[in-house]
Amino acid sequence: MVNVPRKWILREYKEGDEEGIFDLCNAVYPEAQYDKESWMKWWHWQYKEIPFGSAKIWLADHDGKIVGQYPLIPLQFKAGDKLITAYLSLDVMTHPEYRYQGMFSSLERHALKEAEKDGIHITIGFPNDASYPGHVKSGYFLVSFMIEMQKPLNVKKTWLMLANLLAGKIKSSLLSRVGAATVLTSNLLFTKVIGITGKTSDQRLTVSEVPSFDKRFDDFWQVVAPEYDLAIVRNSDYLKWRYSTPGTAYFIYAAEKAGEICGYAILQFVERRGLKVGRIMDMVVDKDGSQSAPTLVSKAVERCRQEGMDIVTYSALKSRAYYSVFRKNGFITIPYLRGGRLCVYSVSPDITKGFLQDPRRWLIRTGDTDSI
Repeated sequence: MVNVPRKWILREYKEGDEEGIFDLCNAVYPEAQYDKESWMKWWHWQYKEIPFGSAKIWLADHDGKIVGQYPLIPLQFKAGDKLITAYLSLDVMTHPEYRYQGMFSSLERHALKEAEKDGIHITIGFPNDASYPGHVKSGYFLVSFMIEMQKPLNVKKTWLMLANLLAGKIKSSLLSRVGAATVLTSNLLFTKVIGITGKTSDQRLTVSEVPSFDKRFDDFWQVVAPEYDLAIVRNSDYLKWRYSTPGTAYFIYAAEKAGEICGYAILQFVERRGLKVGRIMDMVVDKDGSQSAPTLVSKAVERCRQEGMDIVTYSALKSRAYYSVFRKNGFITIPYLRGGRLCVYSVSPDITKGFLQDPRRWLIRTGDTDSI
């Protein structure tokens, strides 16, 4: 590797830098072809409208041209019995012409040191395979991979997707097709044997689509929060912000008893690998969720069928994933397909690494990640 002289400096974001960040995004993701007006609305939502304060963004600047960024989003976070501010790391970028110059590590270490000066001791992230080694070098540690669960609705299209996915791993077209067929056949047989759950004998329970998150969701969070040691605080302010992404539609289903929230699920419809995908972004139920959880899952699947989705997905840490509920509703895990990895950086004097590294303590769903 040739050593390239460093010609850029590190600095914090200043008003108006989003123009240069837009140019950086286009250089990093030329295939995206961003519409500037739409992108700016999204950018201001993600970095300026957070209910817990604006994001901190550190930039690599070469003579006024932004060639790298490392943003951190502030979130209210529950750690044990304490409420703290933590950061979510996301959208780290390096301009293609400035790679292999140590920019990623310089930005990351600088950002984390500055965060510590501001009293922010914990940062969470979901790095991909390419960025994970750099995160580890900077002091992040792995908590767990998320479990990715799928429910095929269009078996033929799902089989082709699985065959293509497995082909890249098995290196044999025949074996990949056989493997995909085996996975789907097992799923269909499993579902037939155990039946589909979702009917409830509790006549007080209703599940319906709601337009937004009202103050009852604050009360609900107070009820379920003690069940989790480590979680982004899911109060109504956070939920309203998180699921109001410009240009993206989310569908909220609330489980209620006597007018009180006892659970909710959030849906998004996207296209992935040529499939129409219904994503269950988040699902939380109260401790007595034996009725509300399967009913919410059943309602989500029903909506996905109505919308013509080919597959329904759900991703979470297995220990807190209502795993058996999804299995009984025909969701499966697929070989070689796993969810994102949860990593944590901590210099907290009060919270031990062992406490943070225990996946059983966490409430993590797709909606907690940088998957918008």
